Amino acid sequence: CDVRVSESEFRGNSAGQEGGVARIDEACSFVAKTSVFVENSAASDGGVFWTKGNGVASVSNGTFVGNRAGARGGVAFAQTSGSFLAEECFFEGNRGKGTRGDVVTITSAASTELSNCTFRDHKTVATCQGTGTTYLAHLDWVVDGKDNNRGLWMDESCILFLYLTNGDGSSAQRDRVLDKAVFGGQALINYVYWSYPCLSGMWSVDGIEHGGEIDENDPFCPSVLQTKCVEPCAVCPGGTYRTFTLNRYLHLGRDACAECPVGRYLPQSDDPSDHDEASDCRECPTGT
Repeated sequence: CDVRVSESEFRGNSAGQEGGVARIDEACSFVAKTSVFVENSAASDGGVFWTKGNGVASVSNGTFVGNRAGARGGVAFAQTSGSFLAEECFFEGNRGKGTRGDVVTITSAASTELSNCTFRDHKTVATCQGTGTTYLAHLDWVVDGKDNNRGLWMDESCILFLYLTNGDGSSAQRDRVLDKAVFGGQALINYVYWSYPCLSGMWSVDGIEHGGEIDENDPFCPSVLQTKCVEPCAVCPGGTYRTFTLNRYLHLGRDACAECPVGRYLPQSDDPSDHDEASDCRECPTGT
């Protein structure tokens, strides 16, 4: 029950209940690359996507404009371990109801990852209701607390991972970002990093990139706490791979790199893109 599309356009689709384009559950997935989603709608949750039960909606290099939900998640709604992932996407003028996530709403242990995305004309970009985990990194948005882009609404039992690469490393900037970007219960647990998770195909001792200007801006490096930063991310060894995720703990240690399936192999390479998905593993030659 996996759907993969590329260079596609989804315009003006609607649903009488959830998921204007796709309803995804029971460990199914919808993966889109270089696709456009315009003016889709749902009477209830998820103007474009609705996910639950480990269902995954994943979009890279996508555009979302004018999508609407009658309730939660103008673009996506995820619940009960469902997830919505967006990388290098553009969002403009999407709408949920009230403060219920113009782009995405998650609840009931669901998750969302937004990286290298641009947001324009939203009241609330992301909402977490009850429980869930939100991962954010490299976002282009207005974080001023005003109505054009208020930021995030996090209930007190939600978890927030916010990666602020090239921040100045000060607690003042950290507090300012949280004060302006996060509303509601401020998230029961929030982790703010001055670095970035390892890329796909890579691992490190703490799952985060280090070295050079990153360490200079990181308050947990020698300039502030007189402790030594760990080594930069390294490419997974031969025979293993690591898909990308903003969850730094899934890049934690060499064991984060998964072994190729039985009967397949993967030569060592210095290029992480050669170790970033299971399909990089090759079939073993006959007789081996």
